[in-house]
Amino acid sequence: MRQLHLQAGLLAGLILATSTARAQPTDALEAMLGRASVRAFDPARAVTDGELRQIMDAGYRTQTLDGSRPFEFIQIRDPKTLQAIGQSGKHAGWMARAPAAIAIVVRTPESRRFYRENGSIAMLNMTYKAQQLGLGTCFLGTRNNRRMKAALGIGDKRHLLTVIPIGAPESRPKSPKRYPVEWTVSEGRYGAPLKTALPEPEAKATAPMASFLDGSHTVVERFDAARPVEPAKLATALEAMRHAPSSKNKQHWRWVLVSDSTTKQRIAGVAGDRTLAGAPVVAVLAGSQDSRPFVNPRGWGRRRTSPTFINHGAAMALRNLQIGLESQGLGTRVRGLGRRADQRLRTLLARPGERLSGKRVHFIAAVGLGYGQRVNEQSVEPIPGSRIHRERYGQR
Repeated sequence: MRQLHLQAGLLAGLILATSTARAQPTDALEAMLGRASVRAFDPARAVTDGELRQIMDAGYRTQTLDGSRPFEFIQIRDPKTLQAIGQSGKHAGWMARAPAAIAIVVRTPESRRFYRENGSIAMLNMTYKAQQLGLGTCFLGTRNNRRMKAALGIGDKRHLLTVIPIGAPESRPKSPKRYPVEWTVSEGRYGAPLKTALPEPEAKATAPMASFLDGSHTVVERFDAARPVEPAKLATALEAMRHAPSSKNKQHWRWVLVSDSTTKQRIAGVAGDRTLAGAPVVAVLAGSQDSRPFVNPRGWGRRRTSPTFINHGAAMALRNLQIGLESQGLGTRVRGLGRRADQRLRTLLARPGERLSGKRVHFIAAVGLGYGQRVNEQSVEPIPGSRIHRERYGQR
């Protein structure tokens, strides 16, 4: 099976050519494939309040799994506070050298099932907005760190998802190597290999990334079942998906692509969304503790990853896939899965004779993808000032 390696592929040439032609990527695909974590910042480049406001607005207006918008943000500039944050987390000392930072706080009662996933999607939108502004950032895993919350004045009734540094990169960051798509994507059943090799991703311009950060969302209400999804477009979206950030770049997400009509109907019933049954393809997302991916002759290590960090990465992979599809003219319909749906899908999507343990795999979302015959255009208002705090929670 042919593996998708951008470094030697046609898309790599596209990215190198466009990145030298303009300072910051505007194309959605270019932005996703060129994203890299930034931990060293240029002290000569200031970050304005207006730029921070734009970044927070992009996070607030993101498309969430349950339609909620449970986000609050703390804008941080005080060097003492940044230093306290750096000293509060493991491997976070570089935070003290950032010119600014934004803490993402989630109101968990407003999104009990998906507050981690929703917050992670918001963070990824903020990353792409920072990238547009010539700035960089990095996801800092906090797991609701008590010391960080104390430094920021956040009470027990609020969840601190992360604190992200904001600043201009000191040097051009490099994106780390990625596992091939086939290692994390199966077909028909969880762990079943792809039936046909994926083609090379399409090396052509897609929609601008700005169109996915302005609070406007398109949801497919009915799919055009007679119009199939082009394999090259699906391969391009999957290539974008694998460039999402994840804990230690381990990519603990798993996708099951389903095109069989009977299985799609059963997934739609489990998800409580009959529209999914009419999609040409349904992609089911799972977070996984598997020590080996679907295809990996060398092994993948056996150290467990925090379920929190698995959910963070899976949600960001979902967002990249969604942008990758919609930027090429395809439509999506995302349905977050509750605990009961997760249990039922572990039975429905397991291979014969295999049992998927809840400690090993949990299903997060089902995504219908295809061309929309009827769509619903939605728009989210800009972030209200009441959701923004300065230096400490509660300060305006």
